[in-house]
Amino acid sequence: MARQGLPFRGHLESSESENRGNFIELLSFVAKYSPELKHWLSNHPGNVSWLSPSIQNEVIDIVSENILKTISERAKGKFFSVLCDEVSDVSRHEYLTLVIRYVTDGKIEESLLGLIRVESITGSFLCSVVEKRLSDYNLPLQNIVGQCYDGASNMSGQYQGLQALIKEKAGNRAMFVHCHAHILNLVVCDSAEGSILARDTFSVLRRLYAFFSTSPKRHAVYVRNIKLTCNDVVGRKLLQLSSATRWTARSDNLEAVHNCLPAIIESLREIEQWDSDAGVLLHSIMNFNFVLAVAVLHRVLVLCRTVSEYLQSSDMDMLASLKAVADLTCKLQEMRDSCDTSFNAVYDDVSTTCNKSTISIAVPSTNDPQLKRRRQAPTHLQGQFVMDRFLSNTQSSSATNVLDNEQILRIDFYIPLPGSTNKLLNL
Repeated sequence: MARQGLPFRGHLESSESENRGNFIELLSFVAKYSPELKHWLSNHPGNVSWLSPSIQNEVIDIVSENILKTISERAKGKFFSVLCDEVSDVSRHEYLTLVIRYVTDGKIEESLLGLIRVESITGSFLCSVVEKRLSDYNLPLQNIVGQCYDGASNMSGQYQGLQALIKEKAGNRAMFVHCHAHILNLVVCDSAEGSILARDTFSVLRRLYAFFSTSPKRHAVYVRNIKLTCNDVVGRKLLQLSSATRWTARSDNLEAVHNCLPAIIESLREIEQWDSDAGVLLHSIMNFNFVLAVAVLHRVLVLCRTVSEYLQSSDMDMLASLKAVADLTCKLQEMRDSCDTSFNAVYDDVSTTCNKSTISIAVPSTNDPQLKRRRQAPTHLQGQFVMDRFLSNTQSSSATNVLDNEQILRIDFYIPLPGSTNKLLNL
């Protein structure tokens, strides 16, 4: 069970329970084919069954200790890297995960040394916890050649961070590397948060998930409409809870909306008959800008997710990770450099989708007071190349000096998104 990662204990382990946990249920199954075990389970003296909760916990501890000793023997005398991260549970207790990365017979291995409850998350306290755990399993600090943590000050601080204190004790060769997967998530987060349209789009996605997931009745309507309108679609169809930290995982929800927009619209129209909240969501979705934002964000996040998943794989190596990030920056740069053709292709595809779903492609009127008129460039910038779309070198106030919706989406959303992501990746 330890090899398969199965839990030993059950919630209810009394004889009346239908499921007493994997350990006891497995013993009951084996007893059907083992007369000796069956006799013991049926005729053990008094309460000496060796199946009590305390005995099961002791078995778990023994198995855990044997696994850790095996890891210790495999990593003994070898150089290794340390990977740590902090996590808190629902009861607000803080834990430190400690993983070592080493090479055995030419194969890279990563092994978990513990999920350790900590009373403090200062760099000095975490350093003492790591040092003690490594010492318990005969893994000297002097054999550390690499450290990988997130960018929090208590982990990566130059003077009092965990990496600095470990390096002080283990030597300068214990090189610290900021987790590349964490950096990529920060980059995507900052890029998306810098766009109002992107923030609004993810807000609608969160509301959509909450709307359908909190009601079996609404969810059933959605599933039925998927079968009616999107049954032939290949890929994700159901919305899922968005991660607050892993932004690249949000591409799943973008893919679901991209694939099943007609089903979502039909479901909201049907539910609107008895639930007014559906009408509010429907108004947010029946918007050309939202559909285009879903298409563009999905394209960018799919590229980022592929790299993020590789950076978190156990067989990842440094050279391959650098190449993966370089390839990502090249693709994003190409997406930005060819914005005229690539944006037009996305815009045309979204226009087709909106026409099929009866979503109007709003063409602003030149008399619309909400339109943003480009300001005149200052005198000292006259005749210069000005990037800001709000500036214009023309003195005319004609309709040509007003940006239409397509230009606004291109300049304010499509071009900055891959550009800012690429810029942050190269910092």
